[in-house]
Amino acid sequence: MIENISKLRHILSKAQKRRVCGLGVMILISGLLETIGISAILPLVQAVIDRDGMLENQTVQMVCGWLGFTLTEENFNNFILLLLGLVIGIIVVKNLFLLLVTYVQARFVNSNQFRTVSYMLEEYLNRPYEFYLNADIPTVFRLVDSDVPKVFTILMEYIQLASEAVVAVFICVFLLVVDWKMTLILGGILGVMTLLIIKVMKPKLNAMGLKSQKVQSRMGKWRLQSIYGIKDVKILHREAFFARNFRKYSQIAGEVTSKYNVLNNIPRLLIETICMGGILGYLGVYILMEQDLTAMVTQIAAFGYAATRLIP
Repeated sequence: MIENISKLRHILSKAQKRRVCGLGVMILISGLLETIGISAILPLVQAVIDRDGMLENQTVQMVCGWLGFTLTEENFNNFILLLLGLVIGIIVVKNLFLLLVTYVQARFVNSNQFRTVSYMLEEYLNRPYEFYLNADIPTVFRLVDSDVPKVFTILMEYIQLASEAVVAVFICVFLLVVDWKMTLILGGILGVMTLLIIKVMKPKLNAMGLKSQKVQSRMGKWRLQSIYGIKDVKILHREAFFARNFRKYSQIAGEVTSKYNVLNNIPRLLIETICMGGILGYLGVYILMEQDLTAMVTQIAAFGYAATRLIP
């Protein structure tokens, strides 16, 4: 990963690097908004399940006083409606900003991708004719049509990874404040699972990616030779030969892609199972210890909402 980032630093111009820094600022703001959106759920859930506790809470009364609102038993339902409106407003603003960040990211990556592809094609067109006498044309096609887009796909994935990392840090700090014990337990479990995924799954996915690249190159070779040499193919009656070889690599490509997609989804499903199992298991222990479940319900709501955001 560090090696890839170093290569991207050499590829990007100064102007592009400045835009990446601007994206970084937007990512930080989105992480803060995500945390505010999750934290806004807590007072709402607390108000619904513990009316008396909210009425007696001095902090709540003080905040209501600042807003010119006196919280009483009679207007408590209006207070809940006010909280509902605030939570909905926060979620709407947060998601609109996240949509803007997604647009800026996609526009930055895709515009630079097409600019680089055009530059690559122009470079190949300006090379002397002698270059093409011994050139591997399928490789040239692969570089322009596949490799360059994949470079910017990696850039997009790194930007998204940075976004998710910032959000995860903000949310984890918030969850530590809510219940540090549950946070540390789930964090330890996820740390072990992440290490397992990196050591076991990542090498297999990398190997499949390299194999897919080679197979795609072979498919391009047989496709181009059969189409560009269609006269010779017809004269020599070699249609079955080219079709058989193209079909062979197409089947291999299909098998590799299927296995890659399955393996690529295993970490997400595994993390989801572990996270939800850990939260519910912690709740089960809490029940066996005969603790007060009122506070626990609020914490479970916060962790559940956070889990839906953190799980990939």
